[in-house]
Amino acid sequence: MNSQDDISSLWTDALNEYTKETARSLKPERLAALSNISSPEDVAKVIEDSGAEFRRFRSDKPRLWSALKTFVAPVSTIAKIAVTPASVADFGIASSAVLGAAVHLIKACEGVSSAYDWIEQVFRELHDFTERLDQYVNSTIDDALRRKIIAILATILKVIGRSEYLISKRHFHAYLRVTFLGKDETTKKLIDDLNRILGSEQRYVLGVTYATAQRTEEVAKTINETANQTLELVKNNTTKASKDEDEARLKQILHDTTAWDDVQETFNTNEWNLLKNTGEWLQKEPLFQSWMSRNASILWIFGGPGAGKSFLSTSIIKQLFEQAEFAVRTGVPAESIAYFFVKENNETLRDANVILKTLAWQIAAQDQDFRQHAINICKQRSLTAVAEQTWNHMFLSYYNKPDDPDTQAVTILVDGLDEATPETRRTILGLMKDLVVSRGMNSHRAIRFAIIGRSSLKSDVEFERLEKAYFIEVSRIKNQNDIDSYIRKRLPEIKVLLQLASKKPDGVKKAKKEGNKILKTVSEGAEGVFLWARLLLDSLVEKDLPQIKATLEHPPSSLDGMIFSVFDRIDKDKVIDEGVMRKMLLFMTYSRRPLLFGELSLITSLPTLETNYLLWKHMRSTLSSVFDLKFPDDRDPLLQTGLNDDQGDADDQPGGHLITYENEVTLEFNSDDDEDDDEDTASDGDSDDEDGDIYSIVSRAKTKSIPNSGTHDESDANTELKAQSEALNEMLEWLNIGQLKSRVTFCHTRIRDYLVREGSSKTREFRALSIIPEIENAHVNIVITCLDMLRLALALPAQFSFLCDYPLCHFPHHLEEIDRDMVAPTDAAKIVEGLYWLFGTEKGGLSLLQSVMQYDEFHGSHQTFWNMWIATDKYLKVVQGWLGQAESLKGFMAGNYDDDDEDAVVWMLSAAASLPVLLQPIMKAASKVWMEKPDFSAAAYADKGNWVTWLLHGWLSWFEDGKPPTKAQEFELGGIGIGFELLTPERLEHVAEWAKRPQDVHWHTCLGWMLLEGSHYDAAISHYKQAIELCNYQEAIEWQEKAINAIPEDSTWISAYLWPRIGEWADLIGDEDKSYTAARIGFQTEPYSILATTTYLSKLDRRGEYAELMWALQSLHDQEDHQREGTSLLVRLFVHGVDIIYEMGNACAQKGRPQFALDALDKALEVVDADDARGDYMKVWLPYQIATFKYHYYGLWDEAARLWEIFLTRLSAKGESFQENFSNGRKWARNRLSQYYFDTAVESWKANPSLRPLSADKLKQLAVEVSTGLEEGYDGFDLFRTDYPAMIWGRWSRVYKGVEESVWKKCFRAAVLEGLNSVDDDDPTNDTSGLQHLAKILLHAGDKHNASAILAILFNGVKAGPEQNMNEGENQDGGEDNTADAGSDQPLSKTDPPSETQTQETSPAAFFPTPDGLPLNIDEDAGRFTCDHCQKETGEVSEFYYCEVCPEVTNWCGDCLAILKDTERRRSMVYYRCNPEHDFYRVWPVPDEARYIAASSFEDGVTVKKEWLDQLRREWWEVTKD
Repeated sequence: MNSQDDISSLWTDALNEYTKETARSLKPERLAALSNISSPEDVAKVIEDSGAEFRRFRSDKPRLWSALKTFVAPVSTIAKIAVTPASVADFGIASSAVLGAAVHLIKACEGVSSAYDWIEQVFRELHDFTERLDQYVNSTIDDALRRKIIAILATILKVIGRSEYLISKRHFHAYLRVTFLGKDETTKKLIDDLNRILGSEQRYVLGVTYATAQRTEEVAKTINETANQTLELVKNNTTKASKDEDEARLKQILHDTTAWDDVQETFNTNEWNLLKNTGEWLQKEPLFQSWMSRNASILWIFGGPGAGKSFLSTSIIKQLFEQAEFAVRTGVPAESIAYFFVKENNETLRDANVILKTLAWQIAAQDQDFRQHAINICKQRSLTAVAEQTWNHMFLSYYNKPDDPDTQAVTILVDGLDEATPETRRTILGLMKDLVVSRGMNSHRAIRFAIIGRSSLKSDVEFERLEKAYFIEVSRIKNQNDIDSYIRKRLPEIKVLLQLASKKPDGVKKAKKEGNKILKTVSEGAEGVFLWARLLLDSLVEKDLPQIKATLEHPPSSLDGMIFSVFDRIDKDKVIDEGVMRKMLLFMTYSRRPLLFGELSLITSLPTLETNYLLWKHMRSTLSSVFDLKFPDDRDPLLQTGLNDDQGDADDQPGGHLITYENEVTLEFNSDDDEDDDEDTASDGDSDDEDGDIYSIVSRAKTKSIPNSGTHDESDANTELKAQSEALNEMLEWLNIGQLKSRVTFCHTRIRDYLVREGSSKTREFRALSIIPEIENAHVNIVITCLDMLRLALALPAQFSFLCDYPLCHFPHHLEEIDRDMVAPTDAAKIVEGLYWLFGTEKGGLSLLQSVMQYDEFHGSHQTFWNMWIATDKYLKVVQGWLGQAESLKGFMAGNYDDDDEDAVVWMLSAAASLPVLLQPIMKAASKVWMEKPDFSAAAYADKGNWVTWLLHGWLSWFEDGKPPTKAQEFELGGIGIGFELLTPERLEHVAEWAKRPQDVHWHTCLGWMLLEGSHYDAAISHYKQAIELCNYQEAIEWQEKAINAIPEDSTWISAYLWPRIGEWADLIGDEDKSYTAARIGFQTEPYSILATTTYLSKLDRRGEYAELMWALQSLHDQEDHQREGTSLLVRLFVHGVDIIYEMGNACAQKGRPQFALDALDKALEVVDADDARGDYMKVWLPYQIATFKYHYYGLWDEAARLWEIFLTRLSAKGESFQENFSNGRKWARNRLSQYYFDTAVESWKANPSLRPLSADKLKQLAVEVSTGLEEGYDGFDLFRTDYPAMIWGRWSRVYKGVEESVWKKCFRAAVLEGLNSVDDDDPTNDTSGLQHLAKILLHAGDKHNASAILAILFNGVKAGPEQNMNEGENQDGGEDNTADAGSDQPLSKTDPPSETQTQETSPAAFFPTPDGLPLNIDEDAGRFTCDHCQKETGEVSEFYYCEVCPEVTNWCGDCLAILKDTERRRSMVYYRCNPEHDFYRVWPVPDEARYIAASSFEDGVTVKKEWLDQLRREWWEVTKD
C-alpha cells in the first residue's frame, strides 16, 4: 500500500467510525459549507446561526467558548493547507469534517445543561492534539508529516463522535469532572492506535520537532545513527526475565503437544534400523539432484504402501544434516532442516497446525534469527490459532524476502502426508500451492519441501498439469538394492538356517546356499514392497526347510494378498482364541488413539475376566507381523526384571522349554555370495520348534463374569466388588507395569486400511475370516466393551486406574458414531442398560467419577470429562437418545436392577425427556464423594472434594438454568486450576444444599473448606463454628491418639498426617500446649509430609519461636528430596506452592538472614521453570513470592526487581480471569518496581545528570495507559494512569527531568481530579480515603501548601499523649530535635507554609461557617497511624513523618526515622520498607497555619471551603498552555 492509499484508509476508517457512533454522515455539501472557515469566530457564527438556543452562544457559555476557541484555532489553520490526498476530496477536507463534528457535538447538548460542562472538558483535553497541529503547520509538509496530521485529525473526529454518542445515551455523567480520555476504554484505544501510527514515523524525526525546519541530509543521518544507538542500548539492556518469558511462551505455543517427541522417536527408531546405502538409487534421480542443489522447490516422492518410504525419508534427513554440518565446517551458511512423520493412528500427528508448529519449533532451534521472529509471533496467540495463520505469520513473513541474502534457507520434509486427515492434506497442500507449480519462479528458494507419501496424494494436487519429471515414483527397480539389504539383515532370524550353520564341517556353506535361495525368491516377489518382504520373512522364521520351500513356491503376489495370508494363518492355526483376536483387531482398528497392552489385556478378558496368560508372548512372536510394541522409556519390561521373553514364559508354564543351539554362529549374507558355489546338500539337522509350549490362551479358572446390573443390598454389592477386585488382581499380577504400559500399534498403517476394507461385505476383496471384525458393528461392540470396563472402575487398584482411561475419554465419541436404527435389538439393549447403570445408579455414577484420573502432578483427564459432560450438552443428548428406546427394548433387557424393572424403565424414559432427571443420580453420587466421610482420619479428608464440587456447580447450571456455566467459570486443568473465588459463598452453599444430605459435622467441614478455597473467610468460619458445635473435639483427639498408637512400627510415617489434625482440634478447644506438641511430633515423625511441616512452621511463627523455626528450616534444607535429585525438602515446599514466605522471612530477619534461605528459593524457581509439566500458576506465583521475600526481609532490591519483572511479564501473557486472581499482587509488584526504577534513576541522575537512565524509561511504561515512546522528542500522546506509577513518574519529571510545568502536571491531572471528585461527590463513605489519596498525589506534585491543608483535616482528631507533651517540652527547652536530621533535600517541619494563613485564634470561619462550605465525613481514626518500626501510634510520639516516595506510605516517628537514616543503626531493623534517601514530610504535629487553608470549621465535624475545592479543580483542569 502506498502512502496515499494509507492516508485514505486512515481517513475512511475515521468517517465510518464517526457515522457508526452518531448515526450521521458528514455529507460532502455540509463539509463544503465549512471549507471557508478560517478562524474560531467563523465556527462560533455557524453555531449561533444554527438555532435560537445558540444565538448568544459566546456570551451564555463563556468557558465553553474559551475551550472551543483554543481547540478550533489550529484546526482551522490546517484547513488552509492541502494535507489530504485526492482520494479524500470527495469527503471534503479533513479539518472541515472535524469542525463540522464539533458543531454537531455542541448542538447535541441542546436540552442537557450538564452536557455543556462536560464537552468543555472534552475540548480542553483535545487541546493537546490540536496544539500539535499548530506545531506541524510551520513545517514543510512531506508524506510522513501528512500521515501524522491525518492520523491526529482522524482520532479527533472519532473522539468527538464517541462524545456525541455518550451524550445521546446519557452516559457521559460517569466522566464528569474526571479525565475522559484516560477513563473511557474506547477512546483510550483510539489514542493507543494513534500512538502506534505516530511511533512508526518517530524514527524519521527522532530528536527533532516539526516546529523547526526540516534538517539537512547530514543532520538526518546523525539523528538516525543516534536512534540506532538508542535502540541498541535498549536491546542490550533487555532483562533476562523478558528472555526467559519469551522462551517459555515460544515453547508453550510451538511445543504444547507430544508431537515433536513422537516425531523424534520415529526418526530415531528408523535411523537405528536404517541399513547402509539405503536410498542410494535416489542420488541418481535428476529431480532429486536438482532439489538438493536448490534448483527445485518441491521434491515429490510417491510409493505404494510398505515400499519403505519412511526409511527413505529418514535417509534423506540424515543426508541433509550431514550436508549442513559440512557447510558449517567449510564456513558456508547452513540451512535449517525440519521434518515430520504423519501417523494415521495418532490424531495429534494428523493436525495441520500441529505439523507447522512442530516444524517451526525445529527451525527455531537452528536459526537464531528465526527464533527471535518466532518469539515475536508467539506473543500474540491469535497469530498461530489456525494453520493458515501459522504459515503466513511464522513462515512466509520470515522467508518471503527475495532481496534479503542473509535469510537462512530451510528444508522441510513431511513423510506420510497421505495418512493425515483430508482437511489437513488440503490445508498443507493448499499452502504449498505456489511452490508446487514453481517452474516459472526464481531459482533461489528460501523454503524447499520434500513430500513423501502414497500415490493417492496425487488426487489432492493438480498433477495432471505437471510433467512426470516433477515427481519420483518408488518402483521395484529403484529400491531393489534396499529390499535385498533388508532381506539379508533378516535371514539370520530364520532358525533353520542357524541350525544348519551349527553343523560341522560345511554347515555354514549349506546355510548360505539356502539363505541365498530365500533371498532371491523373496526379493523377486516383493516387487519393491518392504512390508510384503517383512510379512513373508516373518512367516518363515519358525519353519523347517521343506515348509519354507513350500511357502516360497506360491507366495501371495500382492501386498494385500500377503496381509490376507498372515491373518488366514492366524485364523487357521487357532493359536489365539478367535474371539480374543477379533476383539483385539476391533479395538486396534477403530480406536481413537494407540492402546496400551494392559488395556488390550483387559478388553480381551471381558466380560468373563478370564486371564489371557500367553497374550504377551504371542504379541512378540505369532503376532509380531501384525503389531509393534513400544516399551516405556524404550526399555524391555522383561529385561528390567532380569528375564528374557522365553524365560518369562517357559519357566512359569508346564512343558515349556528353551530352544538353544550349540556352536551358534553369526551369518552374514553378502551380495557377492553365489548360490551355486556349493552342491545342494540336504540338511541332516532336525528343525526344533516349540510344540511343547502351552498355547491355550484362556486359563482354566472358573468364569468370573461381570454382573449386568446393580445388586439388591449393600452386602451383595461389597461381595461383588471384592470378587471383581480379586479377579482383576489375578489378571494384572501376571504382568509388570512396563508390560501393562507398553504401547501397541499396527506394524504398518496398511494393515489398518486392509482391516477396514475387509470388515465390510461391500468392499471386501478376499475370503471372509472369522477374526476380522465387521465394520457395521464396530462402534457398537466398542461401546459395549467400554461400558463393561467402566463397571470395573471401583474395583481397580489405584495403580491400575489408567486402564479405564480410554472408555472414560472416548466411549461418548464411539456412541455418537452409531446409527441407532441399524443396531440389533439385543446389542441396543446392552447399550441402554449400560447407560442406565452409568447414569441412573449411584454406583455407576461413582464409577464414572472414579475413572477421572491424574496422569501426573499437573495433568489429568479432568479437562476431557468437563468438556464432554458439562461444557456442552452434546453427549448428554446422545445418551438421552439411547435411553429413549427403553420402552421398545424392554423385551431384550436382562433386568435385575437395583430398582424395580418397571421403575428403571420409567426413569430411562423420563431421563430421555428431561436433562435434570438424567443428571440427578450422578450429581447425587458427586455430592456423596464430597460430603460423606466415615471419620476425621487423614485418609478420609485427603480429597477435599474440589473436583466434584466444581462438577456439581457445572451440572447445577444445566439442572436449573438449562445451560452451561458462564465462560469465566469454566474449568481449566492448566493455568490456575479450579478457581473457587469465581463462585460466591451463596453459590457454594446452594451447591452443597442441593442434594439435601444431612448437614452433619462433615457437611459443614467440607463446605467450609470449599469456602476457604474461594477466600470466603467469614462464611467458612461460620460453617466451621457449626461443625465445632456438632463435634466433641476432645473426644476426637483421644480417638486420634489411640489410632496413632495402633499404627505398626514400620508405618509410623502415617502418623505425620494425623498429628496435625490433633493440633488443629487442640487449637479449637484452646489447648495451646497440646497444639504445639502435636505439630512438633508430626514434623519430627515425617518431615517429608507437607501437611506436618507447614503446620509446625506456622505454629512456631505464631508463637514467636524463631530459634526453633530457624532450626526446622535448616533441617529441611539439609535433607534431600528423594523424588527430585539435587533438591532439598525446603525447596520441595516451594515447588509444591506452599506459602511459608512470611514464616521463613520472620525467622530469617530475626536470626541473621542466612544464605541458605535464598539458595532454596532460587533452586525452587529453577526447578519450576525447567519443568514443562508445571502449571502456569506456579510459574507466575513463585517469582512474585521470592521477589517479596528478597525485598522485604533481605533488602535485595535488584534481585527482587528482576523477579517482579518476570512475574508481570508472565502474568500479562495469561487470560483475563487468571490475571484477575493476581490483581493485588500485580498492583504491589507494579508499585514496588516503580519505586525501584525511580530510586535507580535518581541514583544515576545524581552520578551523571546528562544521561537518561534506562530505569526511567521502564518507569514511564508503567505510568501510561496507552503505548508510548521512550525517545527524546517522542511525538505521541501520553495518557497517564491514576495510580502510583504515574505519580512517581510525575515526581521524576518534575524534580529531575526538568520538563515544563505544563508537561509534568499532566502526569497528575487525572489522579487529582479523581481524588477531588471522591471528596465532593454524594458518597460520604469515601471522604477520608479520597483526602488521603489526594494528599499523597499533591505531595508527589510538590503542592505541599494544599497537601498540608488536607493533612491538617485528617490529623485534626489526633490527641497528644503524655509522652508527646513531655518531648515537646524538652525540645522547646533545648532538647535534641531530629527534624533537621530527618530531611533529605527539603526541610521537613512546617514545609512551604502558606503565604496567607489564618491561625486558629484569628479564623472567623472557626465561629461563623461560610454558607458555601462542604461538610465532610472524616473517620475518627483518620490520623491514627503506627510507626513501621517501633509500632507506636501518632499521638504517642512527638513527631510523625510520611515517606513521600514509597507506594504504600511508610510511616516513621522522629526517633525511628533517625535510625533509618543512620547506616549503622539501620541494620537493627527487622524489615526493609523504605529508602533513607527518600523525602519525608512531617504530618504530625499539624502546623497551626495549615488548619484553615481548606477547612472553614472543625465544629461538629469538618467543613471544607467550596472555593478551595473549585480553585484546586480549575488549577488541575487547565494544565496546558493557553
